[in-house]
Amino acid sequence: MTDISFLRLEPQTDNEQLKLEIIAELRATSIDAERAINDLGHPDVGCYWGEYDIELSNLSRKYPDIVIKLIGEDDEGEDLWHEYFKNGKSQRCNAIVTFQPYNENALS
Repeated sequence: MTDISFLRLEPQTDNEQLKLEIIAELRATSIDAERAINDLGHPDVGCYWGEYDIELSNLSRKYPDIVIKLIGEDDEGEDLWHEYFKNGKSQRCNAIVTFQPYNENALS
């Protein structure tokens, strides 16, 4: 596993202007966030963002009714996760990869 991740920030609101404001505020207050995500919350490059959990917990306290979702994937594509922040609390949900069962009839 690596410390480099590709991250996407998705404030969970239908208010597009508010989404952009939340992303802009985070980018303005965090050098790592500024490198990790662009103005729309999408990844520009893979990066290390060591204190994302603290910074997003703090940001979520300013918007207590909005869930802020961070989507992460390491640069090897092996570690996939979503982390949700709301009013200073968080929940990390790691991906569970499953494979379809072998089906000899599907051979081509």
